[in-house]
Amino acid sequence: MDGSPPIDFFGPGSPYLAHPLLTEERTAQELDEIEALVGPANGRDVLDVGCGFGRHSVEAARRGATVTAFDPSETMIEAALARAADAGVTIDAHVGSGPAIVNHGAATADIALCLFTTLGQRDPFTAPSDDQDRDLLQAIFQSLRPGAALVLELPDRARHVTALVEHEQLGPTTALRSFDVTTSTVRERFDTADGTSFHLAYRVYTPDDLRQLLQDSGFVVEAMLDRPLVSPPPTLMTIVARRPTS
Repeated sequence: MDGSPPIDFFGPGSPYLAHPLLTEERTAQELDEIEALVGPANGRDVLDVGCGFGRHSVEAARRGATVTAFDPSETMIEAALARAADAGVTIDAHVGSGPAIVNHGAATADIALCLFTTLGQRDPFTAPSDDQDRDLLQAIFQSLRPGAALVLELPDRARHVTALVEHEQLGPTTALRSFDVTTSTVRERFDTADGTSFHLAYRVYTPDDLRQLLQDSGFVVEAMLDRPLVSPPPTLMTIVARRPTS
């Protein structure tokens, strides 16, 4: 290592931008699954929370949705806008999280997406807090029209921790992982060949804890599936929750 300062996993030069699982083919399959759960995207307002580099936003726009996307990482939003331009579609993408989502528009979205471990993401360099998950869910709730659906995808704690690989060589990159049972937080570090160290932290929930968190945020849980939208990884769970009509 050359002493370079650690970088958030979603910061400049992020290895997430080249994640081998996240292909266009997989993304299309995931949208197929989402549409099977909550209906077609065409003609609907879709809110993509934690949009990353925009793969679901772009695919939903391709299918005729009006897409608003948020991510706390400027690097990810820049990549999402570039991806949309390359695809010839338009998305309304912003840097921000909970407060920014609410300020953008209350009760306007027909579908909200919060996928691939977005809920539970933590700043890897500060003490973890569950308050931000409650704040994020409440912001999504306020952004949905009455009766509109939220589709969540995140790790199931028991399965994810059981499958956790503490040391893994991913080509020239070394991955180191650990689990803090007190805070239910997984921490990952990716050391690259050029000496850069990328850090990732995320909270993992049991299905019961997640159901309670959603209910406390005002949602009605419609379905809890012990599978991802598309596998692998098999340790994710998929949840459909709705803002009540009254």
